[in-house]
Amino acid sequence: MLLRRICMYAIMSIIITAIYGQAAIAQDKFEYRLSPAFSISVQLIGTKKDTAEVKIKNGYMTLWASVLITLSPVTRLQYDLVSGQETLKRTATFSMIVPSLNRSGSITMIGEIETKYGTQHFNTVVASWTL
Repeated sequence: MLLRRICMYAIMSIIITAIYGQAAIAQDKFEYRLSPAFSISVQLIGTKKDTAEVKIKNGYMTLWASVLITLSPVTRLQYDLVSGQETLKRTATFSMIVPSLNRSGSITMIGEIETKYGTQHFNTVVASWTL
């Protein structure tokens, strides 16, 4: 009986959401492999897709995270991230372009990774989406 009530509540919630369109939160996720040691994870938050959580990961471990919003679309690392023989320099920045009807949204990363073989510079789009 309890399971039946839970199922009915879930179905009613879905129907109400479809009719009124309120709880349809975007769950868009992007993964970008920057190097063998570092990956960038981006998750869009909200129905307008104008807020994004950016994470730098080593495997499943989050090393750094920040949230980009419409009023503050740029963020920067506060410290160097070191993983093995790779160092992601603290000069790395993430910039978000908020999507509109005329253009897609995106997050661009500018930065550099130092290894024992030299420095690799990045200026790349790590996520791109439309409304």
